[in-house]
Amino acid sequence: MNSTIEVKEYFLAKREKLFQEHSKQIDPLKFSKDYSFLIEETIRELAGTKKYNFALASAGSFSRRELSPYSDVDLIFINENIESSEKDISDFITVLWDSGLEVSHTIRDFSDIQKYLPDDLHTFTQFFETRFPARF
Repeated sequence: MNSTIEVKEYFLAKREKLFQEHSKQIDPLKFSKDYSFLIEETIRELAGTKKYNFALASAGSFSRRELSPYSDVDLIFINENIESSEKDISDFITVLWDSGLEVSHTIRDFSDIQKYLPDDLHTFTQFFETRFPARF
């Protein structure tokens, strides 16, 4: 697939088929995994071969590959210096949304790990459940 439009058409068609089959499935865990893999595949395709100056991690049910039909697709953008990647992050989020992926996101820098550990356990635990769905 070459263009964002082609990726979007492919994603939406695969998602529609998966959702239709889900209504007939007796194995919701299989649906969750299949849907999570479809999202991951689409993110990788949209990232292409461009080199980014940030890491992209999945969080929550997406990280566990437990997406239900209307789950949030939670992403964490991690970078040493957020300002240096702000435009790339914003552009990539726009591409995701334009391609039919309704993602929610958080932007963190590496120092957040140490910053949240002693003072904000709720935020810090977000780092426990992460996985890297695409290579950046």
